[in-house]
This record gives sequence, C-alpha cells and structure tokens, in this order.
Amino acid sequence: MANGEVQYFYMDTDYYVPSRLNQAHDSRSRDRIETVLGDHKKWNGWYIPSQWKVGARAVNFKRR
Repeated sequence: MANGEVQYFYMDTDYYVPSRLNQAHDSRSRDRIETVLGDHKKWNGWYIPSQWKVGARAVNFKRR
C-alpha cells in the first residue's frame, strides 16, 4: 500500500471467499496482525463472513 503496509489475502478456493488476512507494517516486519474469517453467509448474492478472529502473530525468521 502507499503507506508501506503489506497485506496478504488468503482465499478459500472451493467457494472463492477470503479466509484469512495478514497485515504487517512493512515487508520486513516480524509482528503481524492476523484476521481469520469464517462461517460465510449468503446475503444478496454475496458470501459475507459472519465470524472473525483478530490477533497478533509473530513471524519467525532465521538470522544468518
């Protein structure tokens, strides 16, 4: 994104709906925010997640 934030979207390939979103301040950030989406309900022809869990997630990188 323009502000340097990096977002990764993971899609459910059976239903083509988002299942997870990971956000980091930049591509080298060790700490990320993870949002898990679930229990999608059909509304007006769209599948909308009705449950989500948000939390911090630490990413482990090997240092050389």
